[in-house]
Amino acid sequence: MKKKSKVMVVGVRSIGKSELVRAFIEKYGADYDHIGYYHYTVEQSSSVRPHSLWNIIYEINGTDVSFNNDDEFKKNLTLLSSLGRKVLLVIDSFNAPASYDKNLVDIRRLKCDVIMVSYMNYDDMTVYKVRDFRKYNDAYALIQSYYPFNIRDAKLEPEIHRLVQLSHRNPYILSVCGKYLMKGVATLDTITTALVRKDFRYMKARISTTKDGEFQEKANYHELLAKVANLAELSDTDKRVLSYMRFMPEYGVAKLLFSDLIDLNDINVIENLVDLGLLQEYIGGTISLPSIVGDIVESDVPIVPAEFVTFVERFFALDLSDAPKNVLSYIANKISPARYMAMYESDRFMSAHILYRVNYKIGDIVTMYLMITGLSLFRDPNDPVHTDIYNSDKSILYKELDKLEDGEMLKAMTENEDERFHSGIPLPRHR
Repeated sequence: MKKKSKVMVVGVRSIGKSELVRAFIEKYGADYDHIGYYHYTVEQSSSVRPHSLWNIIYEINGTDVSFNNDDEFKKNLTLLSSLGRKVLLVIDSFNAPASYDKNLVDIRRLKCDVIMVSYMNYDDMTVYKVRDFRKYNDAYALIQSYYPFNIRDAKLEPEIHRLVQLSHRNPYILSVCGKYLMKGVATLDTITTALVRKDFRYMKARISTTKDGEFQEKANYHELLAKVANLAELSDTDKRVLSYMRFMPEYGVAKLLFSDLIDLNDINVIENLVDLGLLQEYIGGTISLPSIVGDIVESDVPIVPAEFVTFVERFFALDLSDAPKNVLSYIANKISPARYMAMYESDRFMSAHILYRVNYKIGDIVTMYLMITGLSLFRDPNDPVHTDIYNSDKSILYKELDKLEDGEMLKAMTENEDERFHSGIPLPRHR
């Protein structure tokens, strides 16, 4: 604020933007003679003025907005500017495009300090982006503000550390979990289990929370997350995008690569979700799914089996030679759990085949070699489709093994294993 008098504090939903501004006021409020804190809401608008920035400025001196006097509005603008930087004007919840409210230009011309808070992005304004906690100590401190503990406790420290990891250091999730612990309606074990499984039946107790400085109706953990994401207002295409973003890395995936992977024809769907604060955008056009949105997506947006199969097959079919290998490896690891692969018609051979091809795509020859044994074990020798697929996958592996010094030996071992699996010889039992 020392260098710029107008700052837009932005970040995904429930990341702690308003709390940060209130902390700023608590620390630096003495530097100002006057501080005004207002919330931008459509309901605040009068029937005469369609947007509420006009109302906020008009009512600064307590004037009844129903009089609709432009002279009063202009007089208040002049007053704010005349007081200069000894005045701080905060406008929270300005979740609207810059073009939505024509009086935004008046706010930007003011000579006093202005902080606006939004989950939307504004490319042509001075922006301060709020993200999850970078340091574990900050996350620990937030939990301690609700649930005092000794971080040096040898038994407690790993449990708290795991909670912080599972929350992705998200301030809102951590504060809610802290309140569950404070009230004694959940234990560290039940909370971490719920976060791991994305099954929030373990956190059914309704608790009181605040949002943007206002008390909210009591709700359980699932209800709190659902209010943040507000998935009910999204289109099916929006939900499909969020659904497949669960497989993308937390550090981001290029918008165009992701669009190709899910065969999305309209990039504006992604841009809209960024504007709604449901996707996090980074410099360079990469996006990620915020942890708090990801949790409710995992819980409430099921994967459609047929679409999942198409997604994985498209992942293999696309030319991804220019895609970062670390991103492809991350996606491969995310789609590999049994709960996803089992969607392939409950056919273990086909599931293994798809995962095998994914590992080929990312150049993981070691995993391919280990998986060819699984393919051999699961295949039905009387099924010609299985046989053709197995031979095709094996030939891919053999071309890679030919490049290795001990490739012939590895190929011979593969053939011996396949013969043993399908020759009627009993497999050895592990004791």
